[in-house]
Amino acid sequence: MILPIEIGEDDDLAREILVIGRVIAPCISSLEGEGRADALAILKRVYKDTRTRGQRFVKSQSIGPARVDYTDVQSMFDG
Repeated sequence: MILPIEIGEDDDLAREILVIGRVIAPCISSLEGEGRADALAILKRVYKDTRTRGQRFVKSQSIGPARVDYTDVQSMFDG
């Protein structure tokens, strides 16, 4: 079983990502070995991308009058 603390320090965000992961792959709780390690790596990347969204997904910026455009994201689980 993958625990939220294994994904990241923000418990609420980690739980939300784990819940969405379970919707996509209901068997995620029963994975062991390499399958579990792979799933955990994906969940950690989703967590990291979610926390740093402003840095990675900025499409354009302007200074006057301050504006930031973000790329369209269909799912945080998309590579």
